Amino acid sequence: MSHEIEVNQKIGEKITKIKLEKVVAEALKIIGRKSGKISVAIVGDNEIKKLNKKYRDKDKVTDVLSFGYSASPLLGEIVICLPQVKRQAKENNIDWENELIFMLIHGVLHLCGYDHEKSEKEAREMEGLQKKIYEKIIK
Repeated sequence: MSHEIEVNQKIGEKITKIKLEKVVAEALKIIGRKSGKISVAIVGDNEIKKLNKKYRDKDKVTDVLSFGYSASPLLGEIVICLPQVKRQAKENNIDWENELIFMLIHGVLHLCGYDHEKSEKEAREMEGLQKKIYEKIIK
């Protein structure tokens, strides 16, 4: 199995690439993806808001965006807003690093074709898989 992750962190505390690689590798393994390269960008509120407006026509901050590429082996890019992740973690009374892991898994699932916005059934399937992967990683 060959999984590769490129991390571009623009803000916040440095997050270890090894930890992010483990999350990506485990998520891809559980969903049956043998290989793939994923780029992860950790950004602030302004940058994610601009991307969300440009690509989804939503003029607001969001936690994670995924941009899939059809060219193999590059699966795509995941953009995570660290300040939003920290706000959500505080609201949910959990550690921000665990929330970051949850959002990274969410992004990986999107890159592999899962879409919670298509239907209620797909939303439940994606949510269940996201929780399963998360629980396996943080145990």
